[in-house]
Amino acid sequence: MNNTSKKIIIRTFWISVLSIVIINGINYISIKSLPIAHNSDWIPFYGSFIGAILSGIVGGLITLEGVKETIDDSKEARKIDERQRIRPYLHMELESLDGSSKDIKIDIKNTGENRGNSKYRIFSIRLKNIGLESCVNIRMNDKIIENSLQKGFLTREFTINSEFYDGEESINNIPVEITFEDLMGNLYKQEYCINFLGNVEYNKLRRIQNNTSPIYIETRK
Repeated sequence: MNNTSKKIIIRTFWISVLSIVIINGINYISIKSLPIAHNSDWIPFYGSFIGAILSGIVGGLITLEGVKETIDDSKEARKIDERQRIRPYLHMELESLDGSSKDIKIDIKNTGENRGNSKYRIFSIRLKNIGLESCVNIRMNDKIIENSLQKGFLTREFTINSEFYDGEESINNIPVEITFEDLMGNLYKQEYCINFLGNVEYNKLRRIQNNTSPIYIETRK
């Protein structure tokens, strides 16, 4: 049950209670100007008269709430349409030093202190805005990486370090979350999943999996 239905039910209830009190109270009102009529003789008249008024009020309330809900729905639809018209879309790619986005070699180095055979795989990723408008305040995993990115332009390259251990053939589902705002202050997030592929000896990366569409979070004022 939505808020509009609840409001109509509550108001109708109180109006019904009020009408019962009024009609029953009429019987105790003395009408001195019409001594030939008993108070009870006026109950049908007042009942129909007040009933007509209350019916009009209830009908008006229902119509008013319906109009308000229609207006609210229309406003929300316009907001969604406006967001769709200016929504950025960030496409992420893995890249090697030569700019290739295919399976690429990556640097592997010993991380040193107290990590035993633990190592890092280091690789570069680039973001391209293939959406309809520019975006601002771009963050990766809650750290700002770019102040703004125009439509069709790339961010500068940046790296991600991912820890692994000797002997592992693959590391899957490394999450990357990008958040950004459009020019109207609407905040979005996109989630990506990076997978390592193959034996450590070959140092290969699989392309990024699961580039999700931008998800609307909130409008910042």
